[in-house]
Amino acid sequence: MPHQPPPSTTPSSDDVAPSLYAAWHYWMPKLQETLQRDGKYDALSIFEMLCKRQAQFWCSDKSFAVTELLQYPLKKVFHVWLFGGDLEDFLKNFHDQGLAWAKAEGCIEAQFDGRIGWHKVLPERWERRSETCVFDLREG
Repeated sequence: MPHQPPPSTTPSSDDVAPSLYAAWHYWMPKLQETLQRDGKYDALSIFEMLCKRQAQFWCSDKSFAVTELLQYPLKKVFHVWLFGGDLEDFLKNFHDQGLAWAKAEGCIEAQFDGRIGWHKVLPERWERRSETCVFDLREG
């Protein structure tokens, strides 16, 4: 399936619905796998965010990413927060296009959340700034 621009750049929701639904259905198994690792959202909550244009879904037949624009008091950030598939395909097909889109949307920084070690395979200018540690409060 060809890459579709993120929903927030498409003129009308009528144009987005068929292509978003088809891509969503195609990537659902891999998305579910990714969501199990993330543990913050379920597929329905993400789909609702996409329909409300609070998130963007970038995809090809080999990879997908869910992004969002985060507005902080001092800067606007393009956040790639869910990813699945082939990282090389993502970098080839979406990296430059996504960054250019984010810049046009007023972002001055991009963040990529991924598994430990992924920062080593991202292109130059990406730097590792922090590490997130998680403590599950539901356990004893």
